[in-house]
Amino acid sequence: MIKATGGFLSAMIFVTAIASLIPNVTYGQIFVADNATGTIGEYTTLGATINAALITGLGNPQSLAVSGGDIFVLNGATGTIGEYTTSGQAINPSLITGLTAPVRIAVSGGNLFVTDAGAGPVGSKDGTIREYTASGALVNASLVSGLDEPSAIAVSGNDIYVLGFQNGTVGEYTTSGATVNPALITDQFGATSLAVSGSNLLVSNPMLITVSEYTTGGTLVNPYLTFDPGEAITVSGSTMYVANEDQGRIGAYSTGGQAINQELVSGLHQPVAIAVVPEAPTVISTTGTLNLSPMPGDLRLGAYESNSAIQVIAEQSNVQLKSALAVDISVPSSVPSSASLNLTPGVIPAGTHVASTLLHFDPVGVPAQPTALSGSVTFSTPILGIEILTSSLNSSDSQLGLSSTFYPVTETDRGLELAVGQQGFNTFDGITFSPDDRTVSVLLSTQVSLDEIRIITAVPEPASIALVGIGGCGLLIFAILRRKAG
Repeated sequence: MIKATGGFLSAMIFVTAIASLIPNVTYGQIFVADNATGTIGEYTTLGATINAALITGLGNPQSLAVSGGDIFVLNGATGTIGEYTTSGQAINPSLITGLTAPVRIAVSGGNLFVTDAGAGPVGSKDGTIREYTASGALVNASLVSGLDEPSAIAVSGNDIYVLGFQNGTVGEYTTSGATVNPALITDQFGATSLAVSGSNLLVSNPMLITVSEYTTGGTLVNPYLTFDPGEAITVSGSTMYVANEDQGRIGAYSTGGQAINQELVSGLHQPVAIAVVPEAPTVISTTGTLNLSPMPGDLRLGAYESNSAIQVIAEQSNVQLKSALAVDISVPSSVPSSASLNLTPGVIPAGTHVASTLLHFDPVGVPAQPTALSGSVTFSTPILGIEILTSSLNSSDSQLGLSSTFYPVTETDRGLELAVGQQGFNTFDGITFSPDDRTVSVLLSTQVSLDEIRIITAVPEPASIALVGIGGCGLLIFAILRRKAG
């Protein structure tokens, strides 16, 4: 990587003088599709109503997905997918048209994946997974074909998991359409929804009145994770959200199955789909060129570029580490120092609840001259550790990365480039973890690659635990798939 020259200390003094507060970044958002009212409602992750009718006038909304600042809504009545902003403004209500019997959608890496049950009678196995760009262009009308009533879909990295409603089978495929295992799970007749939680796969089955947990390799972990199945489930951090269609509510549970709030959102009519935007990072201020940004679908080289901003991106808001997490900087210090690289490796224990924030800098194209930007970010809770080496970033993606985003794991220079006593000069980066335990200052400079830093911060332990009840059985998927048989 080619770096620009400049003094790290003087740059930090300059940008610290222009700090700007960031308001209203306390809570994440839950978007709920209500099939009965034809609306999308917006709520906080604590259950408070933001706008119960954020988007109205929809025709049987039965699935939705969020990517960055966009909401994609599948309308069952019209066989279309519409695009809206997360503030409710219509971008293109007919972004994708001409679908036959669409059931669910998922977004990953900037593309949309749609399960379509096909036009033939039940048992004809003419179901497909269709792929589109986020701008609505068809990529592949039959990315995966020959499916038996495909309904729920979940995408994680390069893997697609799809549920066959009639045979209760979950199949695994790649995002390029190759078959990995068409019968990964075979005992979920009546299931309606899938969600990926780290290295595990959750299956909601209203007919069996349970959410079951499997590894992504298909091994059963817990057949009775909760007894509150829903028409749809989704996972954000360490929290699983369940849309219970029959009881008109959204429940929140830990991914370990403990109830957090069974009636997080209540009084709904027919909630059939749910999407959660992770809570914004616990950032209270930034300086210089650091810019609070939504998580894109693709962070690979050339996909999320800017010559004027280091992006500050929320990843996980409250995830419980399943295994110990290695970090490169564990105590306040400047890296490198005048005498050494000054790394202070440490380990955050398994079981710790953490939030993670990614700093991402990728200049546009290959500029004629190196591009150098600097600034700082301050968090409301203590920093537990910082990852700046490529190997550390790649290793923690599985625990802290979002399954809907492609990370630059093939970039050998993904992390920072360091040399003793040279931060901010010639070809090297610099980072300072301040003694307040909450502030990180950086000077990043690059020309032909990108730089990333992952900051892990503390969060409170999970709050109150409630009793778990038994949910009802949603019938929307069954009704959709029956339409073509009638």
